[in-house]
Amino acid sequence: VRVEGEGRPQTIVIIDGEMIAIAIDEKIGRRDHIPTKEEKLKYDPPYYWGMPKYDYEPTGRLTLLIRDTWTGTRSQWSDGKIQKIEGCLAEFVGTLMQAPGNIKQRRLDVERRKREQEEEQRRWLEAMRLAAIEKKKEEKLLEDVENWRRAQEILGYIEALEALPNRDEKLTAWI
Repeated sequence: VRVEGEGRPQTIVIIDGEMIAIAIDEKIGRRDHIPTKEEKLKYDPPYYWGMPKYDYEPTGRLTLLIRDTWTGTRSQWSDGKIQKIEGCLAEFVGTLMQAPGNIKQRRLDVERRKREQEEEQRRWLEAMRLAAIEKKKEEKLLEDVENWRRAQEILGYIEALEALPNRDEKLTAWI
């Protein structure tokens, strides 16, 4: 067990090489603040700027927490009307002992899903690459067909010119 973190430290237990954050919290009660005589004299009536609006007090109702809620197990045990937190300690410890296996399984599942997503992305990129190649082939084919059609028109025109009895020799020579 160790406490770590800056700003808001947390308690960490290490079980089977896995770090699991745990905590014990107490529910805090809130009630409207009733100003004392001294406070009424100190602050400006009728607004009492700066005076607290509420008073906070401990309730004695405790909650045990496993902060890593993605462990796949129950994550909190609280005092209730019938149940006290002390009676939940065995279940809490038992759940902590199960958590490393659940964490490792989740990590494996996340890694598997990541590999599957990467493979799906690779297949998609390959399909896009092949589609682009096919599109270029189609464009080239259409360009070749258009060039062939124009060549056929030009050949037909030349044949027609050469068949004319009164053809222009300069034009025939140029062609």
